[in-house]
Amino acid sequence: MTQDYVPDMVIEQIETLKDAEKYEDAMKIVNRLLQKNPLNQTALLQVADIQYRQGDIGKASKAIDFLNSQAENKDPMGLYIKGVFEMEKNNR
Repeated sequence: MTQDYVPDMVIEQIETLKDAEKYEDAMKIVNRLLQKNPLNQTALLQVADIQYRQGDIGKASKAIDFLNSQAENKDPMGLYIKGVFEMEKNNR
C-alpha cells in the first residue's frame, strides 16, 4: 500500500458530500488524509475539486500547482487539470 492510497469507501464518502454540496465536511475528511501525508496526490486532487466546485478557481489552481511541482510537472492528470482551470479562468 502506497502513501497515496485512499480506500474506495473514503473516496465515495467524499464524493457523496461534494454531490450534496457539503464542501466543508468533505474538506475535513480530505484534511485528515493530508495530515497523514501532505503530498497525497489523491487528497490534493480532492482539494482542487472541492475548491473548484465552490467557485474558487484561484485556490483550486494553487492545489494543482503544488501537485504539479511535486511531480516535477510530469503528471498528465495534473497538467490536464491545470489546463482546464486556465481555460475556465479565461472564460469567466
